[in-house]
Amino acid sequence: MKNIVANFDREVASVDNLLRFDEMVVAVPIKGLNKISELAEKHNNQRIKEESDKYLRILSNISDNHSLKSYYETIYNQCVVLLVSYFGATLEELFRMCIPIVIQTGEPKNILKEEVKISVQDLAKREFILKDDYIDYLVEKNILSFQDMKNTRRTFEKYLDVILDKNQIMNNIIFGQASRHIIVHSGGRITSKFKGQIEVATPRTIMPEMKETGLLKYNPEEVKILGDSMKSFMQTLKGELNKYCDDF
Repeated sequence: MKNIVANFDREVASVDNLLRFDEMVVAVPIKGLNKISELAEKHNNQRIKEESDKYLRILSNISDNHSLKSYYETIYNQCVVLLVSYFGATLEELFRMCIPIVIQTGEPKNILKEEVKISVQDLAKREFILKDDYIDYLVEKNILSFQDMKNTRRTFEKYLDVILDKNQIMNNIIFGQASRHIIVHSGGRITSKFKGQIEVATPRTIMPEMKETGLLKYNPEEVKILGDSMKSFMQTLKGELNKYCDDF
């Protein structure tokens, strides 16, 4: 289980790097030009030093003034989409890890009491094996869902007796998940449905004061808060699930 959570942490770190990609793009030639300038000075090549210093000043100004930000800021919303996708996939992976143990021990009993209607055709198509395909089928039929915190809390509480408290960290995640939906489906345009979804997400530290209309635009700091909130949530969940899987 710790490997699953560690992998999620690496995915969040990759998003953090993406947030700084514009800085990294400029940093590489700056480093190279600094080296050229030093070598030109060492070998008394004034012309090359002057040329390298000229472009070094240009790139340094771009870096210091964040001149590429306006061209790059659309990626910040896409970073939210990535985080929410990684988060949902990791939740499902953790849940799946615990289910074979629950089936084996018979505790807690709720998931074993779940009634599933499946056709003979589906059985034949899947070559259905309970321990391998049971969760796939429940997810496919929308009995289990990890796409939003309401369903996530219900799933873990009902089937694994894990109570996930609603707090500021969870509210940040709720806001991020609702954000992902409008970024993907309405180009980031704030909708009445979105405003209804985030009413319950208080208190939070991501955009606590929301504008009523227009486009939702994340900045790097807000994306970082969302990623950190998700990492903190995963650590809490891992601690709760250790009773099933131990910390391996």
